[in-house]
Amino acid sequence: VAHNLAALGCRVALCGLVGEDAPAEELLARLKALGIDTAGVIRDPARPTTVKLRVMAQQQQMLRCDWEQTEPLAPAQAAALLERLEAELTAHDGILVSDYGKGLIGETLMQGLIALGRRAGKPVLAFAGRVWLTPAAVRRLGLDAAYALAEKGIPPRVAIRDGARLLEARVAEVLRDFSA
Repeated sequence: VAHNLAALGCRVALCGLVGEDAPAEELLARLKALGIDTAGVIRDPARPTTVKLRVMAQQQQMLRCDWEQTEPLAPAQAAALLERLEAELTAHDGILVSDYGKGLIGETLMQGLIALGRRAGKPVLAFAGRVWLTPAAVRRLGLDAAYALAEKGIPPRVAIRDGARLLEARVAEVLRDFSA
């Protein structure tokens, strides 16, 4: 998602969590090479960086192996992430949450992100897998992205079905609409 936004000409800064390991070094180096600001990324030696291995045959994915830790962040880590984001937020147009159900974003952190965005007057666009864009979660959490998509005639169920591809295709337009 960050790469796609950078390719669209957006200035992108990431906040997140990686391990103190070789995959984190490679990821951060690649992101920096793309011009993506990684100052908001927290390093945690107790939580390994997610690694994905795709096994391909004749240009078709046959298998994907993921090495990851999917538990939500500890309260101290979530607080540190929110602090880092709050410090960086004035320089940005909004918050895009993209977790794909991998565990970083628990409900408490998501609610903190939404509250932070509201206090700062910034849109919060969220896609964290099938969890956050259910109709009940939209009502409960007040996800700005789902409302923005619904206003454009795209119901949350379609966003769930089409996943990240739909959100990536619309995120630049939605950000432009919010900043106009």
